[in-house]
Amino acid sequence: MNCYLYPLNEYKFFILFAVAALIAGFSANTMAADADVFASMRFVTAWDSYDTPAVDDSDLRWGLQGNSRIGANFSAGDLSGKYEVGLRGSNDLSAANGLYTRQLYGAWNFGSGELLIGQTYTPFFKPYGNDCCDDDFALLSHGEMYDSRNPMIQVKIDTFKLAFITPSTKALDPVFGTVSGGYVGNENNDTTLPKIALSYSIPLDMITLDFFGGYNKYEYNTEDVDSYAAGFGIMTNFDPAYINAKIWTAENAANYGMAIDTSYGYYNSTTDEDSETLAGLLVAGFRATETVNLEAGVGYQESERAANEEDRVIMYYGQARIDIVKNFFIVPEIAYFDYENDVLGDADRTVALIKWQIDL
Repeated sequence: MNCYLYPLNEYKFFILFAVAALIAGFSANTMAADADVFASMRFVTAWDSYDTPAVDDSDLRWGLQGNSRIGANFSAGDLSGKYEVGLRGSNDLSAANGLYTRQLYGAWNFGSGELLIGQTYTPFFKPYGNDCCDDDFALLSHGEMYDSRNPMIQVKIDTFKLAFITPSTKALDPVFGTVSGGYVGNENNDTTLPKIALSYSIPLDMITLDFFGGYNKYEYNTEDVDSYAAGFGIMTNFDPAYINAKIWTAENAANYGMAIDTSYGYYNSTTDEDSETLAGLLVAGFRATETVNLEAGVGYQESERAANEEDRVIMYYGQARIDIVKNFFIVPEIAYFDYENDVLGDADRTVALIKWQIDL
């Protein structure tokens, strides 16, 4: 079973070295384009405690975060691009352990706007908080509007973004709690249109208003699965303090591709029932000193699909970002999750962590 472990690790190291050398070579030798190489090492030390009707467990987490990265930004006249590789450590037991493509795109500035082609964050991505739990992901799936990085064609004009994205084709299996991801070639899922996402920002003096919306459709076992998401947010800057708030709603949120932590945010292919999701967040922060930033926030998410299928989760966190030297900081944080589920029962989770980050 383990006979390929060392060759595999050597193979990954070789790929990483080749990628780094290629990026460095471009930055040093290119005549037509400018390149800016970057890297971010993110390490977590955490104590994670679960208490559910079925499990009562606590564990230590000590290792690289899965969103550590290396890459480069390129520019040549009206053209620009980015390549970013994600790095997972040997402590990560996921099937995707190792290297993976986070972003790869090219963009053309045509004067009045920009045309982007490739894989990157969708227009929904605009973080309102700096939570570090779960590899900087907890708030993204507990109040933020987030549908990952996807292949797309996007047009940006000023603060307006419109993206046509690879369609999402997820469906709830008859077995409760499992999700099947179907793509082109899956006979149960048929797509005819790309997923659509848009955003628009109105920057004012000390306030920015954000609007988000999107639609996705596919056919699953002859049934149309429609999903949409719409949201509104306010970001403030009362230097040295800030308060951010966001609220959004969705039909079949997970089928659209949204990151959620509720059990009933999916279309039920067995009963042909749509789901409704409501989510939001509130974050407040204060720059206490030149090297310390304090932040606290709460994220909320609830989903409902039938009279007896409803659940919700509330997440609370508090943290302090402490700058050690330039580009090196740590973030002590405590996060608490409170779950209520009509079928699975109530549960809670507490995480105490320190995130260590060095950016180059």
